[in-house]
Amino acid sequence: MSRLFGKYECKVDSKGRFIFPAGLKKLLPESEATEFALVKEKEGYLVLYTKASFDKKLDELDQLDDYVDENDDYKREFFDTVAVITMDSAMRLNLPNEMMEEISINKDITLLGVGKKIELWATEKYPKSSTARQAELKKKIVFAKPANQ
Repeated sequence: MSRLFGKYECKVDSKGRFIFPAGLKKLLPESEATEFALVKEKEGYLVLYTKASFDKKLDELDQLDDYVDENDDYKREFFDTVAVITMDSAMRLNLPNEMMEEISINKDITLLGVGKKIELWATEKYPKSSTARQAELKKKIVFAKPANQ
């Protein structure tokens, strides 16, 4: 499985298509570089998964107990937001109108490689980062060690 990283600015045309960044495509094995699952997982942005990454996400969802109402509700809402999109010969992906409207995409989008997935933001809604905020998060989350070590 590929590890995706980097921030990429793209333009969306009047038909909802954008050219997939060559820098991101280079990070993907050829077998994973044409078909994606597009999902609205959180408010404000969409997530692009390669088929392999999406299969792992589905495996995680399969582990949830269907007899717990919240799990069942989550699965239903998750699957309601999934669209399969395929890259054309010009390296373009076509965003469904409904999803573009959902996150207020006009013509500028920002893609961010985040490990196993790609976040897709309307550029004007992409959160601005700061070195101070990143350092604060790094201490709290990423490299926090248990007190006994």
